[in-house]
Amino acid sequence: MSVIKRFASLFTGNQLSQQLLEYNVRFSQYLMGIGAGTRPHTSGEMSLVRYLRSHNAAPICVFDVGANVGQFSGLIRSHCDIRRMQLHCFEPSADAFARLQEVNGDVAQITLNRCALGAEPGTATLYSDRPASGLSSLTRRNLEHVGKEMTLSQEVSVRTVDDYCEENQIDRIHLLKIDVEGHEQDVLTGARRMFAEDRVDAVTFEFGGCNIDSRTYFRDFHSFFRDRDMELFRITPRGYLRQLGPYAETQEQFLTTNFLAMRRRAA
Repeated sequence: MSVIKRFASLFTGNQLSQQLLEYNVRFSQYLMGIGAGTRPHTSGEMSLVRYLRSHNAAPICVFDVGANVGQFSGLIRSHCDIRRMQLHCFEPSADAFARLQEVNGDVAQITLNRCALGAEPGTATLYSDRPASGLSSLTRRNLEHVGKEMTLSQEVSVRTVDDYCEENQIDRIHLLKIDVEGHEQDVLTGARRMFAEDRVDAVTFEFGGCNIDSRTYFRDFHSFFRDRDMELFRITPRGYLRQLGPYAETQEQFLTTNFLAMRRRAA
């Protein structure tokens, strides 16, 4: 292979070749799901619908952490039998929560919580570039490279998965969906007891540019799920689950990508 690489390099020392190579990398990454997680029709989230449909629990307990205005809950309502669900939504933004209430407030199987989930209970500052933004984060992100500023802020309540489950007598979470713009590790830390007692079946989360701002790395997630005997998969645009092997530095791709972790026996 080294001979082939040396030979190929003879033809790539020019502007056109480099542009073609860069395009090929971006195109290949997209097909792998790397950078495809920002839009519902390319995020592969239908694989989560298939997972929920195939689950034989009754009811199926789903946590939608970072529910925003109800994109994920809308997907569940459109493609699953909501009568089999017990969906708990968590959204700290006042504007996003108001819109979430408009969409889901009258559904008996959906419980809405205006709060963030984190590592410890308390309060925190939520930053955003506009009301009800999907980019809202507990970190004031530097987004000047995409022409956005996190100029809005509000104080929000923070709870933990463990405390919420204890207060509401939730014995098992069948799917823990986390979309909290860089603070996914805090949510997982706040569920330490549920994981220690093997009461979380699957976790889906985003990894991308927000993790640059929160200074978290894919290795953190890889180690977390490995230590809990959970298999880790990258979700492709078509919903194929690509199982990941041992950690490698090439997995540190800060383009929004969706992942799924499942208990080994369930996977």
